[in-house]
Amino acid sequence: MKWIIIVTIVLCSTISAYAQFGSGNSVNIKALLIYERADDGFYYKRTDVSFDDVYDIKKYYAYDKKTKTVYCMSNNANYAITLTKEKAKEIKKMKGLKHLEGNELDIAIEDANVVLINKYNELNQKMREFLEEKARKAREKALADSIAKAKQDSIDKAIHLAKIENYRNTHNWKNVPIGKYNYMDCELCEKRISEDTLLCVALKNDTLYTLYWEKLSLGIIYPQVHKLPISKSVREYEDFQLHIEVFGDSLKKDDLHVAESPEAFNLLCYSDALNQLKKKAPYGFFNEWGWDNEYSSITFNFEYTNLNRKTIKYINVFFVVTNDVGDVRKTGNFKGTGPLAEFESASWNWDHSSYYVAGDASNMSINKVVITYMDGTQKVLPKNMIQFD
Repeated sequence: MKWIIIVTIVLCSTISAYAQFGSGNSVNIKALLIYERADDGFYYKRTDVSFDDVYDIKKYYAYDKKTKTVYCMSNNANYAITLTKEKAKEIKKMKGLKHLEGNELDIAIEDANVVLINKYNELNQKMREFLEEKARKAREKALADSIAKAKQDSIDKAIHLAKIENYRNTHNWKNVPIGKYNYMDCELCEKRISEDTLLCVALKNDTLYTLYWEKLSLGIIYPQVHKLPISKSVREYEDFQLHIEVFGDSLKKDDLHVAESPEAFNLLCYSDALNQLKKKAPYGFFNEWGWDNEYSSITFNFEYTNLNRKTIKYINVFFVVTNDVGDVRKTGNFKGTGPLAEFESASWNWDHSSYYVAGDASNMSINKVVITYMDGTQKVLPKNMIQFD
């Protein structure tokens, strides 16, 4: 097959123009054969892969005028690109580009594929040789390390005892190191925790209990216990092992008794935070809101959370728009339709409205909210009662 490779290279080298193909000049872009490097360092081939665009064409070797398809190559792929009528007129005039069809075209495609196959077979072979050499050196190093370790065992034991004493005098027993690249998954909430050091409130049966402060809304925070089965990577972490060796007895005391019923502890803390939130905003609050006056027409959006036991039917948001010196440019309101039950959130968006403002309008504020509930009652929230998260 060597003579085929040489012929293909000669044909392809006659044209070295760079091109870019995409939706503007092509109908279909397909890699007949493409090699891609995987995480293991080897190149793997795929066939008949479609692409939206191509930027790295290096050589053109054939053109099929019946299908308006140009055949070309990048460093790692053999492409068949079906062109638009306009682009086809340009490409087919390229000097040195073979107009082929039928069996001749099939042979040219196969020749191009062979070039790629040979190239990446050689690269993969080099990678295998590299990995084999790397593995050999690793084995030699492991043997040398084993011998060196045997010589150090007696010395290490004395050093370790000194290390334990020093650690006891310099570390807080509640701060347990787990390694910033390790993680543990909470059994209560499925949260994945990965930090260099955790505040440990209890250690029971290979399970670590840690305390986190969670955010609710409106600046309210509350404690939550996470129940973390100790992962293999953490158990093997040297600093963790040392910490448990030194402070294990203290960690197992569980002064807060959270290990007995962490769910009840968390529910109690969350309920207390929720009561604080309802006290702070008994009729709900805005999670977010925004406006714009592009083309002078006001656009508006907001998200609202209902904290009242009554279900919201309508929510009217009254606004005032001013310029930079405080002149009022527009007032009005936007009406959102529910239903919105207690503890639920919903959002509304107006991409355009009947409100138009002068070009110097620059600021909007919400100055009143009128909430209508499903039972027909209303609650008017003046500006000083409106809460924003």
